Amino acid sequence: MILILFTFSCSPKKSEIITNESCINRKDYTSIIIPEHYENKLQFDSIFSFIEAIPLETNSHCLISSASKVYVSDSLIYILNSRNNLYVFSNSGKFIQEISRRGKGPGEFLELRDFAVDNTGKIYILDFLKILEFSKEGKFLTKYKLENYANDMIRCNPLHFALAGVDNFYIWGGSSNIISNKDKNLFLLYKIDKKGKIKERYFPIMHKTVGNPNQFSKFSNHYNLMPWYGNNMIYKVADEEISTKYYIDFGKYTMKEPVPEEFNNLSKFKFEMDRKYANSIWKIAETDNWLYFMFAFQGYMKNVYYSKITNKSFVSVPFPRAKNKIMPWMIDASDGENFYSLIEPRILLEDLERIDPKTDEYNKWSKMFKNLSTNENLVILKCKMKKY
Repeated sequence: MILILFTFSCSPKKSEIITNESCINRKDYTSIIIPEHYENKLQFDSIFSFIEAIPLETNSHCLISSASKVYVSDSLIYILNSRNNLYVFSNSGKFIQEISRRGKGPGEFLELRDFAVDNTGKIYILDFLKILEFSKEGKFLTKYKLENYANDMIRCNPLHFALAGVDNFYIWGGSSNIISNKDKNLFLLYKIDKKGKIKERYFPIMHKTVGNPNQFSKFSNHYNLMPWYGNNMIYKVADEEISTKYYIDFGKYTMKEPVPEEFNNLSKFKFEMDRKYANSIWKIAETDNWLYFMFAFQGYMKNVYYSKITNKSFVSVPFPRAKNKIMPWMIDASDGENFYSLIEPRILLEDLERIDPKTDEYNKWSKMFKNLSTNENLVILKCKMKKY
């Protein structure tokens, strides 16, 4: 009976599944108007109150090759390293632990596709066909098994996930491996409980999607669901419901042509649209007073810092550099009033050389970087955001 109770089944009757039309709360949302000049320099003094550097400890147990996701919560920094292992650091950069158990045994995974942390500090790891639960200290607790049913009802091929209370998960599969959806039975997002019952389905798959490295971004007591190609709406994903939250208005650069309903190849259409319109919103992070994201335009990514208080968007070129300033190139995570940016030591040391040695700015950063070398681990820039 216990085995039956915890076995997942992804093939409920069609009539039992609630679809997105009745699930999404299409309430009033905030329209964020993006200025049409994209080549600005980052307005440091209008955005940041203070920036400090947190060098991450370097040792043989926590060498970061390529960080694919960063999450900051409860004075801890979680870094998903190339989707192979999860590192946990203190808020001062001290290495605490690694979760990397490759294999097929209890508490082991073949792929670390995504991770999430609940309000008690428990860590959840998304593998191909299962979700593993660990204690805050990294002890394996339990496994939730997923099944992959390749039929016209569902494809349980999760790429990303989010927690929905204590009993449910939101599973994002996108359009991966889907070659047709004529009956409109396949969806981008599913809500399932820990026993495997599908409770809700959201967003019928109309065409191939171009997703994000991380489809969910945690903020406060909910997640932001990042837009997919052809969609400029940011959704609020809470325990009980999904609702509209922000609409990104690019003005004359808003894409007007609908994405063709095809699954074979969208590259030609996307190439033509990328030359004319802004699109592909990604890397969303949010604080109490600010929203950050990037978007693509004519083959280049742009930074946006949106002030919720002034309702103003600051747009800049990617990887900004300013005279006598050290600033983030892009934002990777947030908490409270702070944004966090991972950056290579080499870049920071190069930026330090551009600062006038006679200034207070140089003295501040030279003290922070006094023991920094180019072969060290990545550095986190903690950016306290300006209040108006």
